[in-house]
Amino acid sequence: MALRKELKTNSIVILAQSFNPSIFNRYWLVSKGFIDDESILPNSVFAPNVTQVASKEFNLLVLPEQLQFNSNTDNKEFESNVEKTLKPIIEKLKEIPYRASGINFHWFVDDDETEIGELSEKLFYYNSSSLHEAFRSDNSRYGVYMSKDFENARMKLDIKPITTTENSTGRKNEFIQFSFNFHRDLNQESASDELINFLNNWPKFKAEAEQIISLIS
Repeated sequence: MALRKELKTNSIVILAQSFNPSIFNRYWLVSKGFIDDESILPNSVFAPNVTQVASKEFNLLVLPEQLQFNSNTDNKEFESNVEKTLKPIIEKLKEIPYRASGINFHWFVDDDETEIGELSEKLFYYNSSSLHEAFRSDNSRYGVYMSKDFENARMKLDIKPITTTENSTGRKNEFIQFSFNFHRDLNQESASDELINFLNNWPKFKAEAEQIISLIS
């Protein structure tokens, strides 16, 4: 058995009582130095109730109650994008009533010699569980959910088999997806400072997720 483990996506979600998406217009983002004008791709959207900035490096989506920041480059560059763009935006907009934030990592795991049903059974099936026994069949898939406190966040790990479809060929591929979410509720009296401190822990969160992934064999 030869497991393959690939970090597919990094993302950060920030919730607030109210964002004003129109503030995040092209002129403001460029004039404040958050992004170069030539980096903004044509499919970006700037409207009163939604801003979606597409670039080669990241996607920034702003809705009335949510901001999403996703990396479009090699995952190793995600921390740099957070430092250059997201954190400066938060520091500029400290008056926004931030409520909570989540840092997310999604790994895909598969095996070039074992099909996903068998792999998920090997990793997550418990013979002593009557619930698992009720789902035992030739086409069963297994997963698990776990959570714990870590640093200044609640770490949640949702593991489940998924199926993806290749756009070019229509071919379907199965993986076991490990979805890590590090969640932090923010104190309204110090929300922006807590949010920055939370984002500063991104390397620790990633290292913890990597350490857990390394345990899968």
